[in-house]
Amino acid sequence: MRTVTAILAVVLALGGTSIQPTSAFAANSENPHTRALADGNDTVYINTNSKKYHTSSCIHLKRCTHCIAVKRSEAKAQGGVPCKVCGGGE
Repeated sequence: MRTVTAILAVVLALGGTSIQPTSAFAANSENPHTRALADGNDTVYINTNSKKYHTSSCIHLKRCTHCIAVKRSEAKAQGGVPCKVCGGGE
């Protein structure tokens, strides 16, 4: 904890308030994946019984026997709710 505090003090002393995110997860409107998520055109898997929808990597999808692939916007239109584990790609 002292190390983190010391690093933070150095960053602030050097005027670190203008640090910009550089990771792949930084907001980027030119990223096609970000645009797909924003307009609901990504594929999710909705359980036709529970109406919960999942991403392709969700642990619950692996066991789902009533899931079908749909666009996220369609899953929402059908009254679907995002999975509490994977978030449904939100």
